[in-house]
Amino acid sequence: PFGPFLAAAGFVIGWDSLLIGR
Repeated sequence: PFGPFLAAAGFVIGWDSLLIGR
């Protein structure tokens, strides 16, 4: 049941990491 939630969280975390790395 947490699939979509983890997917959304992973996307946000990945994007945030991208911005920080940039």
